[in-house]
Amino acid sequence: MKKWLTSLLNRYLPLVEHLTNDQSGIEAATIAAQWMKQQWEARGLATLPQQRNPMTETRNFLKQMLGEDHVSLIAMNFTTEEWREMNNITSDRVEERNENQKLITNPQAIVDKAVLLLHSHDWAEIAAGLAVLVGRRVTEVLSTMHLEPVSDYSVQFTGALKRRGEPVALSFEIPTLCPASLVLKALNKLRRFVTTEEMNPGEVNAHYGAAVIRAGDKHFHDLIPLREGRDSLYTHLYRTIYAAIATHWYCPPGVTAMTFKAQIQGHFQVLEAPTDEIRRSYAASRHYDDYAIGNEHGELDGRHGIKLHQKGVQILQTFQKKTADTQTIHQNLGTDTDLETITDQATDIQEEPITVGRKPKSKPEVKTQPADQEQLPISPTGTDTVDHSTTDDTQTTTTTTEIPINDQAQTPPKKAKGKAGTYRIWMSDRPSLETFKTQLGTEATQADIIAHLISLANITLQLSGDWQIPTEELQTKALELLQTTKAQTHHIESFQKQIQQQKDQLNALTTQNAQLQKELAELKQVKANAGAPSGSVVGGGGGVNEGIQAAVLSLAAAAVKLAQTIAGTQAGAGTGIAPISTPQPTTAPITPTRRNTKRNPSTATGVSAAKDSDSGDSGANVEAGSGATTSTIPENAPASGKGSAIARIHRAVQALMAFNDQQPKREDKWAINQSSLSRLTGANRPALQKYLADHGQEIQAHNHSHGLTDFHNIAKGRAGQDIKAQISFEQGFVGS
Repeated sequence: MKKWLTSLLNRYLPLVEHLTNDQSGIEAATIAAQWMKQQWEARGLATLPQQRNPMTETRNFLKQMLGEDHVSLIAMNFTTEEWREMNNITSDRVEERNENQKLITNPQAIVDKAVLLLHSHDWAEIAAGLAVLVGRRVTEVLSTMHLEPVSDYSVQFTGALKRRGEPVALSFEIPTLCPASLVLKALNKLRRFVTTEEMNPGEVNAHYGAAVIRAGDKHFHDLIPLREGRDSLYTHLYRTIYAAIATHWYCPPGVTAMTFKAQIQGHFQVLEAPTDEIRRSYAASRHYDDYAIGNEHGELDGRHGIKLHQKGVQILQTFQKKTADTQTIHQNLGTDTDLETITDQATDIQEEPITVGRKPKSKPEVKTQPADQEQLPISPTGTDTVDHSTTDDTQTTTTTTEIPINDQAQTPPKKAKGKAGTYRIWMSDRPSLETFKTQLGTEATQADIIAHLISLANITLQLSGDWQIPTEELQTKALELLQTTKAQTHHIESFQKQIQQQKDQLNALTTQNAQLQKELAELKQVKANAGAPSGSVVGGGGGVNEGIQAAVLSLAAAAVKLAQTIAGTQAGAGTGIAPISTPQPTTAPITPTRRNTKRNPSTATGVSAAKDSDSGDSGANVEAGSGATTSTIPENAPASGKGSAIARIHRAVQALMAFNDQQPKREDKWAINQSSLSRLTGANRPALQKYLADHGQEIQAHNHSHGLTDFHNIAKGRAGQDIKAQISFEQGFVGS
């Protein structure tokens, strides 16, 4: 019961507990009931469906405290018309959900995927896998959930969030969709990855929830159809999907699906509801039937408990007594009402009409042996029986296949047996028998198959000397080993894909590197053919060569780094790639000089002619091996006019280049463009445009080598940085 409702009842009870069942008492009880409903409306519970649960809890409280005949119960109730209206709403809600129900056609694939995620090294994937296998909320999985083993496929769960604050922690048994040992190991691993001791549930959900939801959507979107109006699978994974699969696999005979789902999810309000209508309403609000199990034909598969016969699977303890009582009643009545006997003919396995509640009659004796052949009794009834059962919602279907032990057969030779007998097999084993029959030949009968299997068993016993059925513990460990092997195989395949992707990236970089080297060689040849001065280097005449050289070195460095990563990764996997040495430049260091068609001998020594200043061209070089940018400013730069502006812009560009060369971090650098030069120099647009037209390629190469785009300076401006406060070009280069 909600705390707010408990508080209201503590105020309401003194108003009505002394009332008597007379006219004045009824009037007083009516006034008190109206007050209570007003309190509900004040909390936003204005409609009948919203008031239904508080009404039910209040009436139960009054019955417990004052008795079922107290006058307050007359007033604290809905009218007949109100109850009818709510029941219609409930029916419409259930019908609507059933119409929009989605079918899960391969539940085993969902569970296999979840088990695979348990072996992941990503904590979010582990949490998503656990959510599928135990059906709990994300915050419970990450923080509050505590599990203790009960059986091979069930655990005792403690830590339900919606029951927190109770004096005694709620604890109940829940089934696991895989061996419980795998779940417990995965939970311990998750606890090592994620620490939440100092966080409340809200903080855990806010901090970690989104990652788990993304992992669930990523790995299960192709296995689970998404319902309309939903954009996330996670809620369905821990609630509806888990409950649907668990019911299909583990719900025992005689227990309804609604009861089983409510029990394993801790929805005890559903179990304690006074009427079927209220139970259905609670179930609809908890999305019990949003998903159901179906077959490949799109038909509903209503079978329950189909894995209860498997080794290690046990009925939940809360249902064991009920199941035992049901079986006792059947025995006392002399019936077997939850078994259906299907009688098959011996040779063609044609099913006869189902007979319920009686033993199959023995077949007449078939005499195919000589009259003097020994007749071996099979059983007092002339039949051998082996149970073979499958289950549906409430019944177990047992297939009885009658086999004349002495049918004629040529392969394999069999012992002569004078009486026909019947035996029972598990329904899931029938395909195997059909396979054996095909292998033995079309003329082989079921008796031939059994004789052949017995012969194989005898040979095995003789060879082994001690043939024992594996214990449940060994079978569980074998299953764990199988699941681990699947997970490791998945990781190996993923690792191989990553290696291939890295190889592809390396090949692409190598191709680009070769192309750029080719272009660089061609440009060098052009430079040589043009009669370059003996002391010049490639790139001295323009920014294209400089940009290509920078791009080549950048690509080469990236290729080396990627190759080293691949080599290191494959070395850990038992394979290796020969390390690739870092490519060295084959030419002298690039000199970021300006293109100058009017260069005179004095330019190389740092002295500029006046005509160079007028055109805005001046020399600049980078000292070999130093990495520091220097510039040569014309000594006789004009004091006014466009020439003066060009010279000022030139000095600003040199200062910016020097500044960028000194900064280790990209975000501390400034992109050189018309906007930044205008801000720094105050030069007019025509002068800026002329300078950029003459030196744009060099500036572009510089920006490219530092990874600077035209939008780089926007973020610096938003951060309040001022280029004029950082760059001083009139007094000299920054850092000089």
